[in-house]
Amino acid sequence: MIKISKSKFRQDIQLIRGIAVFAVILFHFDKTIFKYGYLGVDVFFVISGFVISNLIYSQIYKKEFSFKKFFFFRFKRIIPALISYLIFVKLIIYFTVDHQNIVETTKTSLYSLFFLGNIHISRYVDYFTIDTTKNLVVNLWSLSVEEQFYIIFPIVVYFIKKYKLKNQIIIFLFFISLSLFSINNYVYENIEFLKRIFDSYDNYIFYSPITRAWEFLIGVIGMFVIENNLFFKRKKNVEVFGYLTYITLIFLLFTNFNLVNEYFRLLSCCILTTLILIFNFKINFKIKLIKFFLFTGNISYSLYLFHQGILAGLRNHNFYTTENEFQYINLDNFQNIFLVLLIIYLVSFCNFLFIEEKFRKISFFSVSKFKSLFLMIFIFISLSIISLNTNGFDFRHDDLDSFSKNNTNLEFIPGTNYIIQDGSQCINRSTIDNFCNFGIAEKNMFILGDSMISTMVSGFLTNNNLEEYKVYEATKGGCPVLIYNCDFIPGEKRFESLTSIKNSVIIMGGRYQKLIDEGKDKTEISNDLKTTIKLFTKNNNQVLFLANIPEPKINERMYFYKTGKYIVYNYENWTTEYSEFNNIIQKIDLDGLTVIDLGNLFCEETFCDFKSENEYYFLDHVHFTFFGSEIAGKEILKVLNS
Repeated sequence: MIKISKSKFRQDIQLIRGIAVFAVILFHFDKTIFKYGYLGVDVFFVISGFVISNLIYSQIYKKEFSFKKFFFFRFKRIIPALISYLIFVKLIIYFTVDHQNIVETTKTSLYSLFFLGNIHISRYVDYFTIDTTKNLVVNLWSLSVEEQFYIIFPIVVYFIKKYKLKNQIIIFLFFISLSLFSINNYVYENIEFLKRIFDSYDNYIFYSPITRAWEFLIGVIGMFVIENNLFFKRKKNVEVFGYLTYITLIFLLFTNFNLVNEYFRLLSCCILTTLILIFNFKINFKIKLIKFFLFTGNISYSLYLFHQGILAGLRNHNFYTTENEFQYINLDNFQNIFLVLLIIYLVSFCNFLFIEEKFRKISFFSVSKFKSLFLMIFIFISLSIISLNTNGFDFRHDDLDSFSKNNTNLEFIPGTNYIIQDGSQCINRSTIDNFCNFGIAEKNMFILGDSMISTMVSGFLTNNNLEEYKVYEATKGGCPVLIYNCDFIPGEKRFESLTSIKNSVIIMGGRYQKLIDEGKDKTEISNDLKTTIKLFTKNNNQVLFLANIPEPKINERMYFYKTGKYIVYNYENWTTEYSEFNNIIQKIDLDGLTVIDLGNLFCEETFCDFKSENEYYFLDHVHFTFFGSEIAGKEILKVLNS
């Protein structure tokens, strides 16, 4: 049996936690200034591997380990603070978030409660997009990954505990190798199970516990090294080396200097963290800055939970109150940043003191000791049920109609204009065999594009009696069809499916201007777009390309809810903003291509109006209601029939 003594309380571990969580907070404040602050989460994973392995092995050595005891302690450590935060989120989203985000936030919260938040989040959130700055629960992905490790790791240890130390280390090194190998794109592309779970390769890399396992396990290896004096003996006089290690870690987390690439920076952060854990450097913990990070480390769990909710809540509030200086809170102002940080720390400290500490001190389970937690869980579940059954508190918006009209022959995701077929939504299907299709006509029509185009399909089907065409929806969220964009890449299933379309009408469109706004070269876009269209027209297809469609860029219903005003849009400003891509598509002259200009769809000479007297045309800042999709469908059919 391996002799492991349980580590006593270590200030250096709290110090690292404090540094890591502060880096994450600053990253969520400003992703451009603190570009690599998110690596603080990876530091946490290493620490978790070290601490939990030490706990389990020390209990096994003392013959005190039991799964029941272990999971009880994990439960009381994680769940009370999490439930407290989820109730906090429920209160915030009512006043700051539109109905769709309330529904999605509620689903994510429920998945996170069962430690599956990373799986659910990966299906709709790219962590590094601007959208995550207004997502109140995106931070819960890491909590789910951590808990998945806590569930699997003790089981693995239980089965390998009989082996000698050397053999156990070999086993864990083997798992580390497997985890690192799993990062390879080949693994993701050839295991269908992974592709069904994770929306994209990038999301698989970021959110998967498989690709994260090596971080926890090097913490485990670090624990073996320190407890068994493996490879080297610790020196006492390593203070200078210790300070240099901390400084280097801080440098990597808080600065943007491109001295190393992103992956090397990640690896370096994990190795430096492991070295600190192994050597337990003696440093002066009385230094004021170190005291601050120690305090931060002590409340790091609550800080990690609540900082995202507070920041995202403020950003959502600001998004709909930009015209009111008294309500708008400028997060670029130093005084406001300091004030918000202070609020984050005060709220987190209160949660630490009254929730975390209260339940952490409970040594055994009893109903009386956990009755307050049961009440909190009841409140959260009740609010979640109300959120889902009211379609995200949609009763807040009763000024104009949004959802009362639908094509009765189609099934929709509640509160949206996304079509469902055979029990699952039509958007994001990858091959021609599983694309949603409507009608039984001999001629085929394919509608290609991103989520905006997906919400347009229902209105198109309503206007078209489907006697002439069998209509296929082949859309993918965030992915206007363009070669080398998303998974429209030679060799990929989606690419092969779409380019195999023959003798059909193809309607394609999407938010191509966004690619330019994100920095993609306009000449490259022009060349790639021409290549893409050629791939379709060469197969005797008639291609109808939708030029940029006017969009509100803000959820009008939420704006009205927050301000009591409707927005007047300047048409000239819109045409100027979207002229770059429209100029590109208008210059492409190919046989079989017809460009449909929808610039006047909701606009007149001087202004754009994305509503009628009775109806909203958009669900949010860009996606159609049924009413808006019906108008778009009519315009497209006019061109098609002419």
